[in-house]
Amino acid sequence: EYLERLDESHLSTELLRKAREHLIANYDEPTSSLDSSDRDLTALVAELVMHSEDEPATKSKLEASLLVLILRRVEKDISTAKEKGDFQRMNDLSLERQEVKQSIQEATGAAL
Repeated sequence: EYLERLDESHLSTELLRKAREHLIANYDEPTSSLDSSDRDLTALVAELVMHSEDEPATKSKLEASLLVLILRRVEKDISTAKEKGDFQRMNDLSLERQEVKQSIQEATGAAL
């Protein structure tokens, strides 16, 4: 569910986008059907699998992680709007940023 909620704006590289698609398609067996010639993807998926075994994901951790990615996207969009002088967009995004920060606080119980 959380992988499907991510879109390209949340992922900064093509490799991360490929990993997302692979994991969605192979969720139950993420190391299956990896193309051995794509070493970067194979290494990234293997690293993600190892990390998930060391620290199993809980619903609250997944939600908080997704919210952090959303926050990064919003902050990047604010920067872009500032460069363009689009002050209305900056204002709208600033409100969205506050909402996302509040959601992160609720999900983690920590202040930002």
